Amino acid sequence: MVSFRKYLNSMDYPDSLKDIFAVLAAHREIGLTVDDVHRRLPAGTKRDTVHHEMESGVKRGLIIIVESPPYDKGRGRPPKRYQLNPILWDEYMASEMTPEKVERGYAMGIKLRKEKMEDRERMASAGMDRCPSCGNPTHKSDVFRVSGAEKDSCLTEYVQVALRRVSIETIENGSIRITVDGLKDVMATGKTEEECRNNLIEEIKKWIAICQQKGLDIPPIES
Repeated sequence: MVSFRKYLNSMDYPDSLKDIFAVLAAHREIGLTVDDVHRRLPAGTKRDTVHHEMESGVKRGLIIIVESPPYDKGRGRPPKRYQLNPILWDEYMASEMTPEKVERGYAMGIKLRKEKMEDRERMASAGMDRCPSCGNPTHKSDVFRVSGAEKDSCLTEYVQVALRRVSIETIENGSIRITVDGLKDVMATGKTEEECRNNLIEEIKKWIAICQQKGLDIPPIES
């Protein structure tokens, strides 16, 4: 699971949520309760934080709630059980299939298989599809038309391109301001560069949502 954790570290999710993803990924075949996950996290982690992050993951479509087994501990509802959304794992596996890694995989006796119809159906049932631009699995609501583009793009790809076109400057109060070349309506500030980037990601998402609501063009960003 080391390589999966490295993959998570390249994403813009909070560290607390990445820890939960890692636990769920290690137990992909079974559903875990909040307490199950909490016991597997570093000492000192608050249970309420775990519960909040897991519910946040559900809202984002990154974690799914699965059917609980029969519950015989007195009255009341059985505790919710959670699993990592298979799409997130599939996206990680796709990232591992670069030519270099595929060649190494064959040398190690690892077999790859083509995507099957059942994989597509599973994505569709989760409200996911492959981005027509980058080909990665993404939520259908995160796909949009970029002005002047021949095909749609996904939110993840757009944000990744934007982060490669940023300008960073220190402003008068010692804070840092970050902007995206070509996106005059988007900027963010923070005390550190990392905080700035995280804030910028959220600002880009909000800006895209506003553009979609108002029917405004979303301009392309030169990578």
